[in-house]
Amino acid sequence: MVLGASHSGLGGDLVRAAAAGVPAVAVSTALGVADAVIPGITGELAVSGDPSALADAIQAASLLDVGGVDEWLDRFDVAPSTALLTRAINLAVRRNEATRVASA
Repeated sequence: MVLGASHSGLGGDLVRAAAAGVPAVAVSTALGVADAVIPGITGELAVSGDPSALADAIQAASLLDVGGVDEWLDRFDVAPSTALLTRAINLAVRRNEATRVASA
């Protein structure tokens, strides 16, 4: 899967490609793609959108075995995301309570 745009939003297609075991190639300067492609694991990042850079990244990505992305994809699962959000909320509540006690 190749996302050759140098300016793009988060590549949901890149995440779906990883989930399907398809290596992805994207331009490293595109917004959000560095969060969706793990070089050497789920795909490769081209240093620019020029054809030579994309060709190099495509060639490197073609050698990858993208079947082992389950651990990476687990970060997008509801349970870990919920746990992380819950911890953040609890920390914010505790800090707020501590601030109130200190100022009383």
